[in-house]
Order: sequence, then C-alpha cells, then structure tokens
Amino acid sequence: MACGRIAIRRYSANVTAKIGLEIHVQLKTQSKLFSAASVAKQYSSGSNQNVALFDLGTPGTLPTVNKKCIELALKTSRLLNATVANECRFDRKHYFYPDMPTGYQITQHELPIAKNGYLDYYVREADDYKRRANIIQVQLEMDSGKLIHDKNQDLVDLNRAGVGLVEIVTDPCFNSSKEASTFVENLRWTLMENEISDCLMHLGELRVDANVSVSSEDAKGNVIELKNINSFNDVRIALDYEINRQKNILKKGGTVEAETRSVVDGKTVSSREKGESHDYRFLPEPNIPRIAIEKEWLYEIDLNLNKPLYLHYINNVGLSVAHTFDMLYDKGLKDFVDEFLKFVEVNDKVKLLLEEFPVIIQQFEGTFPPKKEVIPIYAELTKYLVEDEITRLTFIELVKFYVNDQSISVKEKICQDDLWRIREVDQINKVVDIIVNDANREHLIKAKAGKPKFFNRLRNQIVTVTRKRIKIVDAETALRMRLDQIRE
Repeated sequence: MACGRIAIRRYSANVTAKIGLEIHVQLKTQSKLFSAASVAKQYSSGSNQNVALFDLGTPGTLPTVNKKCIELALKTSRLLNATVANECRFDRKHYFYPDMPTGYQITQHELPIAKNGYLDYYVREADDYKRRANIIQVQLEMDSGKLIHDKNQDLVDLNRAGVGLVEIVTDPCFNSSKEASTFVENLRWTLMENEISDCLMHLGELRVDANVSVSSEDAKGNVIELKNINSFNDVRIALDYEINRQKNILKKGGTVEAETRSVVDGKTVSSREKGESHDYRFLPEPNIPRIAIEKEWLYEIDLNLNKPLYLHYINNVGLSVAHTFDMLYDKGLKDFVDEFLKFVEVNDKVKLLLEEFPVIIQQFEGTFPPKKEVIPIYAELTKYLVEDEITRLTFIELVKFYVNDQSISVKEKICQDDLWRIREVDQINKVVDIIVNDANREHLIKAKAGKPKFFNRLRNQIVTVTRKRIKIVDAETALRMRLDQIRE
C-alpha cells in the first residue's frame, strides 16, 4: 500500500495583531435623538421614567430629529478631520432584542454624516510616540435600552433607549492593546473638551467594540468582535487576552472562527456567531428625509472647535504623555503645573521635577497641591537647581523647609545657611583628601577595585561633610581620581 504524504501545518512565530475599533459616544443633549424624552434625568430617575411613546415603538408615532445631535456629530467629524457629506441619510438596522422595542435601530449605513478622517494620537511608553488612526466613518444612531439580569428574571430599562449616539469607526490600524487604549483616551479628551459628551465610561457614555484578528506568515485569522468594553484598563486587558487566545489557536494548527465575544472579568467568552451586514436587512428610514449639510452650517461649527489641552502640554510644554494625562485627571496637579510654568522656562530637568514634586512634597507631610503663594518659591528653587547653583540634595532639603515655613526668601535662606554648590575643583579635592586620609586602607583598596559598598560609603562621607553642597557626580569623579593614586 502506498503511503501518502501527511501535510503538516507549520506555525510561524512572526504573528501580527490587527485591531479596529467602533466607539459609541453618548451625545451631550437634553433630549433624545428622535423624541423629546429627557436624557439629562436618565441617571437620577427611576427605571423607565424617561421614555416617550416613540421610544416604546408605539404604532403611529414618528421620529423627530434633534438638531443638536446633528451639530455635535458634525463637530465630531471636523475634529476627526473627516469629509462631511453634502447630505446624510438614516437607515433601519433590523434585529430583535428585548431592549430595542421597535425591532430595529435607526442608524446610518450607506450615507453617514462623514467619512475618511484621521486622528493623531500619542502613546504612553517609556519613549512616547505619535501615530495616526484612520477613521472610516462617523455616524449618528439611537442607543438601545439596558438589560438588567437578576437571579430569576431579566429586567428592561428603556431610559437609555433612543438616546443619541455618535459612532466612530476606525480602520484596523492598531497593532497592540496599548495603542488602542491610548487612542480611546486621546479621543475621549478631545470630545470632552469640545462639549460633545461627558464620556463617563462607568455610566456607559463611551463604549468600545473591538475587531481583532491575529495572522501569521502561514495562517490568516478571522475577525473576532469584542462587545461593550467600558474602561481603558478593560480595553487593554481584553485585547491582550484575545490576542494571546488567537495566537495559541494558530500555534496548535487550529482556525480562529469568526464570532462575537463578550468580556467577562478580563477574559473573552463566546457570545454568538458574528453576523454579516445583510443579516440586519438595512433599509432607508422612510420617516426621516435626507438631511442637507450646508457650508454655512459647517462654518459655524468650525468657529467653535477647541484643540484639546493634552496637545498643548505634550507639544508646547513638552511633558510626557503619561504625565500629561495623569495631570488632566487631577485638577489640583494641573493647577499646580499651570501656575508653576508662569515662573519657569521648561527644559528636561524642569519636566522631570514637575513629575517629582508631588512625591517630594508629600514625603515631608506637605499638602499637595500646595498653596498658590508657595508655588513661586518652589519655582525659584527649581531655577537655582537647573542653573547648578545648588545641588539636588540641597534642593530637596529646601523644599522640606518651605513646606512648613515661608518666612524667608529663597536667596536669603541659601546665603544665610551657606548652601551654594561647591564648584571649585581644589576645594572638592581638599575634602576628598581628608576623607581618604582618615579611611581604612583595606577599605580604600576595595573601593578602588570597584566594590560599590566601600566606594559609596566614601562618597557619602564627602557629601555629608560638605552639607550636601557637592554634587554626587563631582564627588564620585574626584574620589576615583584620588583612589587611582593609591598603590596596592
């Protein structure tokens, strides 16, 4: 009997992940997209209190378009550098779910409000970098209600049904969870600072769906859709889990099946097979005419666009991405930085100190942010440090002093206590000679041989005897030169 060849599917270690995002943002309006029911009260009211007859799918009721929603969607489109359509159209997306009483969602499919945009975003890394995310389209749609799952029953709250959403769809242009999550963070601040949405993720005002595929040189993966992720941390965790899951399937020679998965406790679990667009039976919405978008309307929109603050701090001030966003989440820290920068020109040393100040001040039981009148003092201390007039150790001691006492000016305090940095090489060498001459010879030999314990002990003695007025690097340089003169 002839033996046939067995085909062995090889796994390539070179795998790439492609991630595309669909981001649903609740618009900041008083009423819903197609009815007069209140949006503002949806959190403070009881269940099913802010529901119009149209939201219930009552026969005979008709949608009335909320102009404010159109304006906010246009604003979003301009901020995302997208091409706004001359006219847009609403469509019906048919599916059955208990939180959608009409049996269809009014959305935009063929003629969305805008297409082909981009947003440059900054990624938090040790070495920050900028990337560009391509936006496929921006569309308006109505939100669904909310299902509440109890032990013995499923409850439906329709307060959210019909609330206006803008959906932002990206290309699969993200290669990692870090890029995807920081893009969402950049986008969130852009929208919030332009009053498009409050973007309260814990309340579902910004929800992320992710389309993930992993491919190797030998195998191309299918797209997996992850639904309703509502925090930056969950975006990172869920994407990392899903990417690793798909890698493991490919590694074993398997096939990643296209499906929709939910995120539960940081893991993704199978929810249902991924549907195709024809499954939704998209049809033009017959009760809403096409909406013409005039140039004059766009001109008014453009007059009210604001560049987000994070661009100022990253591009103009030069702060790191991580420090910038940490600061934006902390108003006290932001107010401190803004006031501090009135007195100091920014350079690399200043940027580093801005990140360290909260830790240094709180280390000495000082409150942060400090009182406004103390900030010029800290700024003056920073100038002396940056100009090498005082050492870093002296700087920290002076911060400690000024946490509790602002009765004396900085220059007066430095002069009074003779805290100016020792620069003269001869003076430094004299101190080094004193320390070396008093040291144990065996310890000197070990220090010369590069034993850190013994070298650092000598260096610290030099710094201490000068009351921290010698820079550590100067002390180390002088000490090494002196140790080289010692014969073993």
